[in-house]
Amino acid sequence: MQILLADDDTATLNFLKHALQGDGHDVSVAEDGNVALEQLTTPGATFALLIADVDMPGLDGITLCQRAATIAADMPILLMSAHHAELERVNGLSNARYEFLLKPFALEDMRAAVQRLLS
Repeated sequence: MQILLADDDTATLNFLKHALQGDGHDVSVAEDGNVALEQLTTPGATFALLIADVDMPGLDGITLCQRAATIAADMPILLMSAHHAELERVNGLSNARYEFLLKPFALEDMRAAVQRLLS
């Protein structure tokens, strides 16, 4: 299944990409929300899941998810943040199929969230 992964931290982006690929997923990466939005709006692009960091320059993860919901309303979303205060902003999302992971998180927690959202 195709996953779009957006995070401005290169180390996190590469680590999660390799972990998800190791689990058998096809992963497209974006270094910020604007690049991720471009990928979401590319003709013919279909993603089974969006994983995004909340705190990114340019287009933040929550705004990205709000816009993604207008493009693919049924696409589940996994948001990540190192800031617990961001949880309040995330709770305002209208997409019923989203989860939030507080960084740092265990790889197994991320894998479990991906499994739940893709099932």
